[in-house]
This record gives sequence, structure tokens and C-alpha cells, in this order.
Amino acid sequence: MEQATGLALAFHALGRETDSNAALSRLISGGAANYAYEVAEVYAYRGARNEALQWYVQKDATLKWIARDPTLTNVASDPRYKAFLRKMNLPE
Repeated sequence: MEQATGLALAFHALGRETDSNAALSRLISGGAANYAYEVAEVYAYRGARNEALQWYVQKDATLKWIARDPTLTNVASDPRYKAFLRKMNLPE
């Protein structure tokens, strides 16, 4: 699934939205319950704040990395993101 995450991010950066959407769909269908963080990461990178924050509230063991993830720059100023960090007892 990490490959699908990377492809979704790379294709978006290249402006290849159809390919990015296909990779994201593979990621979601391949085990969204275990990859909620990665799905949220793709949405955040795309600037889709609502979708990113909806995925972040799902349980995922990798959430501990959320405060240091550079792909989250697009949601970092959103008050919901900061509230989520506080709720997780993570630094803003």
C-alpha cells in the first residue's frame, strides 16, 4: 500500500489527477482501515482539508507521526487540525 500512497502523491505533483485518483482508490480499497493515515496524507497533500481531517479521526497506529509529517502543510493552519493534535496530546 505504500506504493499506492507514493504514486498518489507523485501523480498529483505531476498534475496527473486521473492516475493520482486511481492510486488513491487502490489505497482505500486495499485496506483503508489499516491505512487511514496514508489516505489522509494524500488528501492533505492535495489541499483537500475536509477529506484529510475526516480520515485522520480514524484509528491508525501511525497517527503518532502526524505532528511531524511535511505532507500536512496544507492542513496545518486549520483549527480542526490543531484541535486534533491537542486531543492526541501532540505538540502543535
